Amino acid sequence: MISNNLIELKNHFYQDIDEAKCLLKIKATKVNTEKNWRKWDWDLLLEIFEGNLITSNLLDQLITREKFIKRLVNFYTPTKQQFVNLPWVQENLKYAQVGFFLFKRLLQEPKGRNVLSAKKKVFTLIGVAYVQNQDNIFNHKKSFM
Repeated sequence: MISNNLIELKNHFYQDIDEAKCLLKIKATKVNTEKNWRKWDWDLLLEIFEGNLITSNLLDQLITREKFIKRLVNFYTPTKQQFVNLPWVQENLKYAQVGFFLFKRLLQEPKGRNVLSAKKKVFTLIGVAYVQNQDNIFNHKKSFM
């Protein structure tokens, strides 16, 4: 019951955000201007993806004309040694949450699926990283869920 009310509240809050406002939020994350993922506003990224603020039209624009999606996907690519090497602690939960909502959104659109399939078989790389590194975020005995 509480979770349903929270979902309704979030949906009500996000319904007034159009593409222009979403682009301002995306700009504020600093993903397009900063290569260092530690300088990105991860709380704002979570808000953008969890709120499903990126429309099909906007996603297309972000894929073709911006560094936003490319940099985010690169962060989660195991060969980049960023996300997979994070300690499995509560403070890093937001990175996993953003990744979940990012991949979920990309999988909803043909161009998003193309981004993932063109990324050197990113899902195969995730599997290889899991097998090779037994002390990574995917294999830890503690779980946030």
